[in-house]
Amino acid sequence: MLWDAPKPLDLRKPSYKGVAFYTRDISGEVGRRTVSHTYPFRDFEYDEDMGRAPKTFRITAIFQDFLEAKKLLNACESAGDGVFVHPWGQVQRMVLKTPAKIRYPLADGGEFEIELDLKETGDNAEPAASDDPEGLLAMATSSAQNTIDAAFSAQWLGDVAHWLDNAAACVDTYCTTIEGYLSPLTRGQSVLSRMQTSINSIINRPLLVALRVRGLITSLVSGVSNPFGGLTGWSHLFRSNEIRQSAGVSGTSVTVRTGLSRPSAQSSAQNGQLPSTYTVNGTTYTTGSGAAVNPQTSGVITPTWAQPRVSASNATAALTAMPPSLCNYVRQTELLTRIDALPTASFVSKHELLAARAQVLSDLDFELKNSNDDVVVRALQTVRVAAGKVMAEMLPQLADVRSIETLATLPAVLIVYSATGGIAALDDFIGRNGVKHAGFVPAGNLEVLNVS
Repeated sequence: MLWDAPKPLDLRKPSYKGVAFYTRDISGEVGRRTVSHTYPFRDFEYDEDMGRAPKTFRITAIFQDFLEAKKLLNACESAGDGVFVHPWGQVQRMVLKTPAKIRYPLADGGEFEIELDLKETGDNAEPAASDDPEGLLAMATSSAQNTIDAAFSAQWLGDVAHWLDNAAACVDTYCTTIEGYLSPLTRGQSVLSRMQTSINSIINRPLLVALRVRGLITSLVSGVSNPFGGLTGWSHLFRSNEIRQSAGVSGTSVTVRTGLSRPSAQSSAQNGQLPSTYTVNGTTYTTGSGAAVNPQTSGVITPTWAQPRVSASNATAALTAMPPSLCNYVRQTELLTRIDALPTASFVSKHELLAARAQVLSDLDFELKNSNDDVVVRALQTVRVAAGKVMAEMLPQLADVRSIETLATLPAVLIVYSATGGIAALDDFIGRNGVKHAGFVPAGNLEVLNVS
């Protein structure tokens, strides 16, 4: 039997083709397959994405009993691929990339070491686009982003006509708020960019405004390993009532999708957009390019988003009131950027992925319900389907982990036994939660691997 004496805590126990063994660490590679294209008189190559690259793992199996080591050697010589169970819960079909290498001990009681170089494998099926859901998701989010860019370009100038200075101040405040959540280096680069090209100089050029807004959102999302892991410091900005209140409202006319009620004049004004007619104290106004004009006095009513915003100096950071088209663009772009990061996000358990799935579908359903643009709706529906396929593919590869909370210091074996009815997950529990002493686990939130 392996290690009759207590085994070192730095050893973990994966398996390959049904043969379990101990190891100290595992290295691996993940990424994409690309083909580089070189052209005359071009300084850079074009790299064509050909889909996800197979995962690979390099691992050294450790045995003290040669008969146990012989089982793994026989498994390596057997035909076909096999199931590799990663010590952190991933289960994948893998095949030996190169022949296994074995090192024998010089004396009795030594360790037999078998080096395995494993590569992910699959069925012998002809290539198809459906085999690469991550690539389909990237295409869907890119197409949807282009659609949202076009919708913003068509609506922006109608929203801010007569209020360009106010709109510039609004976008500048947005940039300042988002920059507060960036790393010092990224923040400095953004501030420098604004100094070189002021918002006022591009405010009447929608695509440049969109590029500035989208760049900050991309910097936000790329700055974290998992934009779905818990509540990030900036996540509340894009789910606040202020930025959701203008959903489906843009320009100087209000259109309504089936099943939605038409906004009243009062609610439209609160959203920073005025309906075709507007009455104040018995006087009727008609709208024109995003503002309401009194035909008798030619006085202009300032939309809500263009009015100064007063808040306490120590208040929680929030996005200022914005024109409806900008509200919609910021909210939808942040959502698409998060979804685009799904394949590379660091999920540690099925529970965490399912929580992210619920969050993504809820945000997408909000946009689908409230958008007045059928082209945007169709693009987001395609993203919803593609994102669902990616998350369905990711789910079996993650550990089935349960979160528990203890109220007192307890032994690790008691916590694991109480949670699972056995101690098979004890080693994983100690490593996953960074337990320093197995006899005294401090109270708090812990994760236990569900073992069937």
